[in-house]
Amino acid sequence: MTIGDRITELMKLKGLTQKKLGDIVGYSDVAIGKLQKNKNEPKFVFFKKLAEYYPDVNITYLITGIGEIQYSNVRGGNDFSISEIVRLNQENEEELKEYPPFKDFVIRMSKNYDLLGSIQKDIVKLQKEVRELRSK
Repeated sequence: MTIGDRITELMKLKGLTQKKLGDIVGYSDVAIGKLQKNKNEPKFVFFKKLAEYYPDVNITYLITGIGEIQYSNVRGGNDFSISEIVRLNQENEEELKEYPPFKDFVIRMSKNYDLLGSIQKDIVKLQKEVRELRSK
């Protein structure tokens, strides 16, 4: 299953059109179509915005195909961190050799580790705010 397949799976799960998903992540519907067809690779901001909007969606699954698409608990759990991605990469290196774009993604993210650390803190903060707003 490709990352495009997993994005399509998410869209079906959440009842999203290309336009609606594009609105959530700041992409056009055409760009979402290209992601679904694996013609383009999602940027980090795509996953960041998804994690903010859907804290119950497992971002690691979307990137790697490892785990389940959705967390079983309501509070979610997207502590989206590059260290987790690197760990998954090391544990599943043989499997991931068949998916070079993920290896490239990990390398690019590793180079931006300091930036990602601060982004991760922002994501966690925003997720908390979203959960609080949804619980009201």
